[in-house]
Amino acid sequence: MSSIGGIVSLTGKGTLMQAVPLSSRMDLIKEIYEVNSAVFPPFIVAHPSEHTEKCLSIFADFQKVIVADDVLVASGLTVPICWTPGHEMPAGWFEVIEQAVLDYDRGIAPTAICGLSIGIRPSWQGRGIGARLVREMRETARVHGIEHLILPVRPTLKDRYPLIPMAEYMDWQRPDGSAFDPWLRVHQREGATRQGVAVDAMVIRGTVSQWEQWSSLQMNSSGRYVVSGALSPVEIDIENNLGIYREDNVWVSHHLPVHATP
Repeated sequence: MSSIGGIVSLTGKGTLMQAVPLSSRMDLIKEIYEVNSAVFPPFIVAHPSEHTEKCLSIFADFQKVIVADDVLVASGLTVPICWTPGHEMPAGWFEVIEQAVLDYDRGIAPTAICGLSIGIRPSWQGRGIGARLVREMRETARVHGIEHLILPVRPTLKDRYPLIPMAEYMDWQRPDGSAFDPWLRVHQREGATRQGVAVDAMVIRGTVSQWEQWSSLQMNSSGRYVVSGALSPVEIDIENNLGIYREDNVWVSHHLPVHATP
């Protein structure tokens, strides 16, 4: 794959893709939601932050979309926040979005950008687009004079090992010493530094019937349920008609000297 000026050519495919800020293609917002609905589990899609739409609007210059033949191929969503290296990482995905909006409303200058999601249309997956969007996020930070990119990474294969704690899973390695998980491996290759477990990066609550709908499982007893797409079991409480899902992610950071050559 080669790229010139934001135009990406997939070797042997004859396909040109262009990476541009969402601010230049606001008409693609609906497609962003559609693609994310196709790639993320239904219990995540059903719980967007109340600030998500506002973030896409006021931070449109911080969102990157990749387009081919005027069709959305993928999106990389980020928000600017105030965070200083060495300080505690943000609490989680929803809290990052809330902080970004509050910082904006209060006029607090951002010192980092935080990745929210990378969504790639299923028919375009497996072509290195994820790594491309990580680099686009890095470039977005550089353009805005921001030296730090942080991301709560949701490991690609963790849902196959829901009973393994994230602190253990993220240390798994391949024989060559690289990260076992392919998504963690992408960030490793792009020079990211692992900052530890993003504890409770996402906490989702729903009724038993909602969890049955999202999981296509019958939940007749209280207990822990392994749900497709979930990185850890869902705790179901029949008596209180409540299901709680707590998902850990992995915090990684990229240090980006603003004067470095991209």
